[in-house]
Amino acid sequence: MTERFSHLNLKFNGKNSFSIRFRIYSHSAAQKWALCLKEASTRSRILEADRWYNFPGKKLASLESLAAELQKVITGLNQIHTGLISESLDPRNLQASVNRLHVHFADSHLVQKRITAESHDLWFQFNNLLHAFESVERSQQVEAQSGIPNASIIFTWEDNCKKPLEESDYHEFTVAKKFGTCYINYCQVGRHLFEVFQAQDTDLSHEHIRPLESASADTYLWLGPSTGPQGLKKKMAAIEDWYLKNQKSFGHLGMNWGDPKLAIGWIPVASLETDISSPLEQKALIDRINLCDKLESCTVETT
Repeated sequence: MTERFSHLNLKFNGKNSFSIRFRIYSHSAAQKWALCLKEASTRSRILEADRWYNFPGKKLASLESLAAELQKVITGLNQIHTGLISESLDPRNLQASVNRLHVHFADSHLVQKRITAESHDLWFQFNNLLHAFESVERSQQVEAQSGIPNASIIFTWEDNCKKPLEESDYHEFTVAKKFGTCYINYCQVGRHLFEVFQAQDTDLSHEHIRPLESASADTYLWLGPSTGPQGLKKKMAAIEDWYLKNQKSFGHLGMNWGDPKLAIGWIPVASLETDISSPLEQKALIDRINLCDKLESCTVETT
């Protein structure tokens, strides 16, 4: 890789279109991600431009609207795969219900291979809606404590130009999040370990647990509260305790606690060029983005 990437520009389109500039990190994984973005922006197009979680008034911010949309998708899937999904979402036990429903998506992709051209888009919506439920539920308590929601934006590409992660890249994974930071998005079918931990999904089939193997142009922009040192320490201790208690169940991974290839969390790859640490300023940026409708373009710059 001879090019060195320095900056990312995101342009949002809507009533008050504007752009945000990010500084791309110098480590190998960040540079690999930026190369994927360059290739995708040249030969592909943004597939999901409005997958915005926990932006007030947007479609992925209300449990009620998500439930109605999910029921439509389940009805459509059952018309193709007769009687496949018999259960409905249970709002009284949301996470356990999401876990059970998610099995249908992973199993259909990884085991039964039942996804067809006819059902592909519905399965795609099904999976995204389940992730949206998890995000919205977690955001409600966080916003009451921090003053800003767990706002995030995921943008994916028709061709996301995957590139395999190397040994050194796995040392960049972290569960710490910082406001205004871009991370490599999970771009495989299945669940990564931190996601399984968050969901406490002990019934998930082993073959559905898949640590990230590739970087791609698919990107996760975090605009929620930053993780402090004590919060990170507490979270890592909880994950370690959970992992060690369930290590026998993870035997198929062939990895022990402390192995970087467990790929716990995400790889940070870029952050806002101008650091915003004040909750008032952070909320103002969320509100400004919220006036827009979608992500219009994404470009990277070289040094």
